Amino acid sequence: MQLFQQINDKQREGVAKVCDNFATICGATLVAGGFVDHKLAVWQALALVLSLIVFLAAALQLRKDEGGTDD
Repeated sequence: MQLFQQINDKQREGVAKVCDNFATICGATLVAGGFVDHKLAVWQALALVLSLIVFLAAALQLRKDEGGTDD
C-alpha cells in the first residue's frame, strides 16, 4: 500500500503495535462485555469481531511490508 511506503521502519513498527493494542482492547471488550456480563447486543459483538480482524490484518500487513523476518 502506498500509505505504508511513506513511513520508515520504526514508524511502521509503532503503528503495528498500536494496531495490536486496539485488537487486544476489542478482544478484551468482547470477552468482558459479551461473555461475562452479557451486556453486548449481537451487532455490537459483530462490530468488535470485525474490528479485531481489521486491526490484526493491518498489523500483519505493516509487519509484512517491513521486509524483515517473521520472528
